[in-house]
Amino acid sequence: MGAEIARFGGSPAARAVLPVLKDWCRRFPDGPETGAVALGWCLAALAGDVAEEGREALNLARALLPEGELLRRLDSVLLGVC
Repeated sequence: MGAEIARFGGSPAARAVLPVLKDWCRRFPDGPETGAVALGWCLAALAGDVAEEGREALNLARALLPEGELLRRLDSVLLGVC
């Protein structure tokens, strides 16, 4: 969700959706969809130039999802901006 909003709405839309995605992840920290929502939160944070939120979201996604190429790439991107 966050990625789609960022892609079509740009940086302002990405920043606008951050509170919704963050709230979802905090309300349902171990829910079955939370890993995917955390990835969307991370992508929206990157698109909205809010790297510190991206790191928080990626850490949550990493705790819930199996290690994979997407997580490694996001980690590399965040290392370049944090």
